[in-house]
Amino acid sequence: NLTGLGVKITLPEWNEIGIRQSNGKKINLTQKSSKMKASVILPEGHKGHAFLVYRNFRVVMNWNRSVFYALAVCQLADRIAGKSALKIKKESKADEPILKYKDIKTLQKRLNSLGFNIGKPDGIFGSKSREATKKVQHIIGLPADGYPTKKLLKRLNQKNALKKATTPIPERKPVHKIPIPEHKHKTNKNSNSLLQNVITKGKLSNNNKLPYIDNTSIGNATS
Repeated sequence: NLTGLGVKITLPEWNEIGIRQSNGKKINLTQKSSKMKASVILPEGHKGHAFLVYRNFRVVMNWNRSVFYALAVCQLADRIAGKSALKIKKESKADEPILKYKDIKTLQKRLNSLGFNIGKPDGIFGSKSREATKKVQHIIGLPADGYPTKKLLKRLNQKNALKKATTPIPERKPVHKIPIPEHKHKTNKNSNSLLQNVITKGKLSNNNKLPYIDNTSIGNATS
C-alpha cells in the first residue's frame, strides 16, 4: 500500500511507479523538485479523488488535523499566489459518504476491541483511526484506503470477522532508488504550482487502480 502520509517518495520515484498528471504526462521535474518527497492521500477512499501532497501540506495538518481543511488551505494558497483553480476533469466516483459521528465512534470501539489501540473513542476520525482502518481493511481483503464505510463497519460487526487479525501484516518493500537526471530544459511555469491535477496508471491500494490524483500539494513551495 503506497497511500497515506506515512509513505514519502521522491517525485522521480512516483513517476516510475506510474503517477501521471491529468493530461497523461509525467510529473514535471526540475533539479530541485527531483529531490522532493511527496505522499498520495485518498480523502474520499479509493473510488474518489486523490492528491499528491508535500511538506507544507504536513505543516497545515500539524495545525489542524482535518485533511479536507488542509486541502482547502492549499487551494486558497494557490489562488492567493495567482494560480488557477483546481481542475478536476471527472466527478468523484466515491459512492459512499464517510460515516457519521456515532458510527465512527462505534468503529473506534470495535477497532480497540480487536487489538488496534487507537485511544478513547471520540467520534473523530484522526490519524490513528485511519491507520488502524487501513490495517484492518488489508486483513479482511478490502481496499486499504483508510476510508471508513458502512460496509467496513458491517464486516467488523460480524462474528469472528477478524479471526486472523493477529496475523502479522507484511512490511511494505522499500521503493528502489532511482537516479535523478539533470534537466536542462526550461521549467514549465506551472510545475511549481501548489495544486496540480494528476492521474496514475499504477495500483496503489490493494490492487485497485487509483483513478485520480488531484495533486494538491503544499510542499513544493519554499516556505
